[in-house]
Amino acid sequence: EASIPSTATAPADAFDSFTTIEVAELGFTIDQPLGWTAELDVEDSILQVSAPVPTDGFTPNFNVAVGDIPDDLPALAYFEGEIPRLEATLPDVEILEVANLTIDGAQARGITLTSTENDTTIGISRLIILDSDNRAWELTFFAEASTLERLSGVVQTIFSSFRFLE
Repeated sequence: EASIPSTATAPADAFDSFTTIEVAELGFTIDQPLGWTAELDVEDSILQVSAPVPTDGFTPNFNVAVGDIPDDLPALAYFEGEIPRLEATLPDVEILEVANLTIDGAQARGITLTSTENDTTIGISRLIILDSDNRAWELTFFAEASTLERLSGVVQTIFSSFRFLE
């Protein structure tokens, strides 16, 4: 497991400055807030990025995972299957928003939802991007539900910064 160092540090509440990280092993770049820590797991094809650990509560974080989708599964079917997959794997899911998007020229779908377990409600923003090689790029941002709305600009900045490496 490799670790990608942050190029600068910032207080935990500083979300207005970002740095671009290149993940050549997985083939993309993405922005992360300054002071957040990125860890790359090449074997599982996932980048995990976490905010500095707060003194209390849930630590906001996001990850980028990439995987192949079956050749016989059309993009729309993959997208339409995401909500049932989320509902099957997360407790007490409430879908808040679904949007069809284009990210770096590729078809994408954004889903915002909450999941509640043990009296804790987590807000989740998920972006699925399908590339021309029939791979799914899944970007997922997690925060306490009450914090997610406040961080919506941060999530939008991170997700819209995603770029495939040439």
